[in-house]
Amino acid sequence: MAASPQPAVTPSRRAPPVETKRRPVGIIYGRDDRPSNGTLAVLGLQHAAESASKVTLPVSALLSLGLPAQSLETMIVTTLLVSGLCCLGVSGKRGLFGFGYLAPVAILSSFVAPALLAARAGGLPLVAGMGLITGIVVAALSRVLHRWRFLFPPEVVGLIAFMVGASQSTLAVSRFLGLSRADQNPDPKYLAVAAITLALLASLTVWGKGRVRLFSSSLTVVGGYFVAHAFGFIQSDQWARVAAAPFIDLPRIHPPGLAFTPR
Repeated sequence: MAASPQPAVTPSRRAPPVETKRRPVGIIYGRDDRPSNGTLAVLGLQHAAESASKVTLPVSALLSLGLPAQSLETMIVTTLLVSGLCCLGVSGKRGLFGFGYLAPVAILSSFVAPALLAARAGGLPLVAGMGLITGIVVAALSRVLHRWRFLFPPEVVGLIAFMVGASQSTLAVSRFLGLSRADQNPDPKYLAVAAITLALLASLTVWGKGRVRLFSSSLTVVGGYFVAHAFGFIQSDQWARVAAAPFIDLPRIHPPGLAFTPR
């Protein structure tokens, strides 16, 4: 009897292994992850607060010069308004300087040291004149800077970043220790507030988990205010003025004038 033909055995095909993306250590959300709406809202407010907090850089410079409160108000209002307008101009796709990305505008710390020298030589009018000329030059160079990138390798950029940071050391140390032009003796209260706030930020950033780490900047700002209040830097009448201030108000600008030569 002839044997019936056996069906050919086809080798089983194994499904290709599914590649699992390993998230790098320290990354809370990946590129394709979408946080919840509540998390996005808090992160947006935190990002806006961090961008607005850059105004503390020129304010610290003015405080070190002992300028009046009217000058501080003008500097804060002008900085915030110009930063917002520049952000709108950069995020647009039309015009000379827009490229379609919502990139927040920040204050360049490299201009703080020259601004301090200009303020000592000619006051705020000379600082305004220096800022005007610098802005025009920077805007013009932005059109051709991409052609000169070969002149700025990582070694050169790293050295420039180090020199900019070193130029801010005097201002940073003076604010950290509470030094002023009238009194060059360190204030233990300033040192305590600065050290506690810095330690809180470092702890939340390094050892914090989940949302605690995600919102470390906001938590540090709130904690820093409480620490400053505990050491007497923020009085009850100041909290009362903040509570009594209108939620929306027109900015008050007192133009200092323009100057291009020292006094």
